Amino acid sequence: MKQIFFAILLTTVLLLASCGPSAEEVATMTAAAWTPTPQPTATSTLTPTATPIPFDVTAKITDQDGNPIPGASVVFPESGDDTPVAADDGGQAAWNSLPGEAGTLSVSAQGYFPAEQALSLERGPNEVAVALERDPYGLLPSEACAAGENLLYAEDFQDGKALGWPEIEVAAPGWKIQPDAEVAGNTLLAATKGAPWTFYNRENVNYGNVTWRLRYRYTGESITHLNFRFVESGELSARYMYVAGVFSHLQRMQNSPGVGLGNFQPLKVNEWHLVEIGYFNGTLSIWLDGKEMITYEDPQPWEGGSINLEPYPAQDSDVIYFDNLSVCELSDPFQSIVPAP
Repeated sequence: MKQIFFAILLTTVLLLASCGPSAEEVATMTAAAWTPTPQPTATSTLTPTATPIPFDVTAKITDQDGNPIPGASVVFPESGDDTPVAADDGGQAAWNSLPGEAGTLSVSAQGYFPAEQALSLERGPNEVAVALERDPYGLLPSEACAAGENLLYAEDFQDGKALGWPEIEVAAPGWKIQPDAEVAGNTLLAATKGAPWTFYNRENVNYGNVTWRLRYRYTGESITHLNFRFVESGELSARYMYVAGVFSHLQRMQNSPGVGLGNFQPLKVNEWHLVEIGYFNGTLSIWLDGKEMITYEDPQPWEGGSINLEPYPAQDSDVIYFDNLSVCELSDPFQSIVPAP
């Protein structure tokens, strides 16, 4: 009986052993039980820093009726550049990506009083309007040139300056910008005895077909040489010289004493006169108060040059006055700005 019992037990053990996992499987299961399961790595989700919206501003420059003023000069130092910006044909000037929200616009335009406009900007686009007040004694560009002419330069001296005239700018003895003693609010350029010649922007301007105009008044027995298309080459100088004042005539100056081209009626003493000197393709014209004094066709026309004022007050007490000086480019033969009667 014992032998039968042990035989049955051995058979049972062998059957159970054949149904279980192998030794290798048991080892793998044991290792897996003690190895931690890897956890998924979290992906970084940092929020990017937002870029601030920049400060932008567009300034529109108008007159008091809301009409744009093309070419108005606008200065905005807080933009990081104090160079004047010229308004476009719509009277606009713009700045983008400004460093701050505050600043001041300084605006000026020929024929208007200057103005300043304080700004308080919000982020994003900003629009600001600056209306300039008309200076009743300022020279508007539309008044400086005749129809079809292009304005190159205008100076009415209302701001106390004479841009481009170095002797006047430094107040050389005999030259002075001063209030008009007869018309409150107007400002004049005055020359007394000893005032030196002064050339307009002598190094940077080479005028071609142009006309220049100025208002002119003198006292005593004074005269002024209005030199036009001045040319220098070494020691050679050449110019048309219009002598205006108590006597008037025109000379073509290339070798002293020059060649006389004609005498005209003298300018009336102590009265304002409009002098116009035009040059187009070798033809010189001089008009006084809308009346033709001479038209001369030069057989040897000169190249472009500059202009200058050469005053000669007769006595220490005499004064020569200038106002509203302009230079306009011609695309056609000269015509007076004064309407025909």
